[in-house]
Amino acid sequence: MRVHSWSEFALGAAGFGVGVALLLRGNGVGGLFGMGWIGISAIHLWRALNEAWCAQTKEREEKQRRAARKRLGKWAWPVRMFGAVLAVLGVLVMLLPQKQLL
Repeated sequence: MRVHSWSEFALGAAGFGVGVALLLRGNGVGGLFGMGWIGISAIHLWRALNEAWCAQTKEREEKQRRAARKRLGKWAWPVRMFGAVLAVLGVLVMLLPQKQLL
């Protein structure tokens, strides 16, 4: 097996870790979300190992990068990363103990 997309592989591994962490927390809803994270991470791991899917994705990403650079200029990179920053913050908030949030 060869990893064709290390970013997809990293997403799969991180998602698996979050899923296991949620399953180990022990409440019912967290367990359901944990199973969902593990399922999504399995999809990411499959994509990382699929050569045809990775080739198509690289072509699509390059088209998106060119379009973003054309429309946004020097602001293309921060605008494209905004969703990823929100996702990471959401995961961090989700993993905090509930008593600290209140």
